[in-house]
Amino acid sequence: MSRTSTAVKRKYNEKNYKQLNVALRFEDVEQLEKYCKATGDSKRGFFSRMIKEHARVETDKENK
Repeated sequence: MSRTSTAVKRKYNEKNYKQLNVALRFEDVEQLEKYCKATGDSKRGFFSRMIKEHARVETDKENK
């Protein structure tokens, strides 16, 4: 991969994503990996879906 391509991808990722470092117990990681392997889901996809399904915060617009 060329340096230009890498720089472009890095710039895009910095603009559109935020890194999250999570410390989990070994058994939790093993369970997550088994789940992802069985469902074909990625870890990132799993976390994104869980956030969308369970971490919803209502805004004033939604309460009206």
